Amino acid sequence: MNKIKYPDSYIAWDLETTGLSPVDSRIIEIGAITVKDNEIVDERSWLLNHNIEIPDVIVDITKITKEIIDSEGQDPVLCMNEFLDMLKTSSFYLAHNGTRFDIPFLVEQAAHTLNFSKERRERMFKRLHASSFDTAVLIKAQKLNMQRLWNETFKEFADRVMEIRAFGVKYNIAICCEELGIDKSDVQQHRALGDVKLTHRIYQELKKSLIKI
Repeated sequence: MNKIKYPDSYIAWDLETTGLSPVDSRIIEIGAITVKDNEIVDERSWLLNHNIEIPDVIVDITKITKEIIDSEGQDPVLCMNEFLDMLKTSSFYLAHNGTRFDIPFLVEQAAHTLNFSKERRERMFKRLHASSFDTAVLIKAQKLNMQRLWNETFKEFADRVMEIRAFGVKYNIAICCEELGIDKSDVQQHRALGDVKLTHRIYQELKKSLIKI
C-alpha cells in the first residue's frame, strides 16, 4: 500500500463573510499565510470594502464594523486579484471547513467580483479542490475513526466524511485547539489571519498522525 502524503509547504487561508450564502453574502476579510517546510514565511490579510452594512451578528463575532471597513478596507477587485495571485505561488492549500464553505464561497465571490466566465469558475473550483486539505475534515474523520483510502483523493475523502451526520461531534477551530492543547492566546480568533494561524497549528499537530486517517 502506498503511503498517503500530506504537504509540509502550503498556503493556509480563511474568509470572514457577511453571512453563509456565497450568492447573497460578501467576503469582508481574507487572511493567508505561506508555509515552507512547516514554518510560516509570509502572511497577508485584506479587508474588502463593498460599501455595505455589516450585519450585527457578524460584528459581534468578528468585531469587524463598517467603520473599520470604511477606514481600512480596499477595493474588492484589488484584494481578490492580489489573493488569487498569492494562491498561484503554491501547489497546496489548507483551510478549516474549506471543502464545504471557504472554497465554494471564494469561487462564487471571485466569479462575481472579477466577472469570471463559467469555464474559468469551473477550472478554479476544480483546481482548489484538487490541491486542498481541510483540517475540519481531518478532525471529524479522526473522531469518527474514518480512514482515508490510499487511492482516494482528499476531495473524495472529504465528501465521504462530511456527508455523515454525526450529532454531538464538534470540530470548530476553538474546540480543535482546546482538544489538541494548542495555545490561542496570541491570535485574534474569528479574524481571518488569526484563524489561519490556528488552522496551521491544528494541521501541524494532526500531521504527526495523519497516516492513520
